[in-house]
Amino acid sequence: MLNNAISIKAKTNRITSKEEQLYLVIEKGVLSKKGISYNGKSVKKKDYIDISKFGYSNKKKKDRQKVYQTYRKVFYDHPECFWLSEGIYRYSQNGEALTGIIPFCKNFVKSKKQANAYEKKIEKKLQKILESISEVTDPVEQAYAVYQYLASNIIYNKYVAEKKEEEAPSYVWTSYGALVKSDAVCKGIAFAYKQVLDSLNNPRLHCIIVTSKEMNHIWNIIEINGEAYHVDVNRAVVSKFSEEKKECFLVSDSKMKEMKYTGWKESTPRNVPKCVNTQYDNR
Repeated sequence: MLNNAISIKAKTNRITSKEEQLYLVIEKGVLSKKGISYNGKSVKKKDYIDISKFGYSNKKKKDRQKVYQTYRKVFYDHPECFWLSEGIYRYSQNGEALTGIIPFCKNFVKSKKQANAYEKKIEKKLQKILESISEVTDPVEQAYAVYQYLASNIIYNKYVAEKKEEEAPSYVWTSYGALVKSDAVCKGIAFAYKQVLDSLNNPRLHCIIVTSKEMNHIWNIIEINGEAYHVDVNRAVVSKFSEEKKECFLVSDSKMKEMKYTGWKESTPRNVPKCVNTQYDNR
């Protein structure tokens, strides 16, 4: 099932039938945890996500890129698949036909059984968050309530903050780290924000994840009643113990540029909507 950011996705992507079908095949495989390489273990041929029917060639760079970019769309559309790494292994027949993909798994998840157990922990936390804001029905207030909850309950990972990324547990880049461990970096925080908003199932509120390679940063764009805005929960997380509070909630493109944000249109797997409404810029 496609995530409930479908409104933004439909408006910002013109994709061919072949690309949509490839997306659906990869999405189905990912959601069923098919062909995942846990702990670096090899995957049997019959278990990989089969994309042979699309006729892609492993020798053609544009075909390899198309498959990988489609996988990245699935990866960023589904933060609930916290066990996934952004990398994949391509399986080819005789080095030519690109017949399948094997997504890599985060090293803190050693097996499908463990992934399922961690899923239950996330579901429990989601239920707690949703219960805490159950009386909030306005989409702006819902988005802000989740923003405040995450900003108040997450600590930015100390190892990454000290430029010692190699010492940080891999879960800090996932929604599991943000929601269950309360220990995350911008990627995990943005994934958690989307996962919680998706769980609200509010048809007037949609969320996507945006990335900036230039900034080495990830945040969100949300759509409320057809208007798109930037939201960076990480900015609130890292500033909550400082004298100067830094907010980034329902911000326009122009305001983001004022705050020195760059590169999100070039790096995000999907085309991103323009955020032109400035009514909340000085909130």
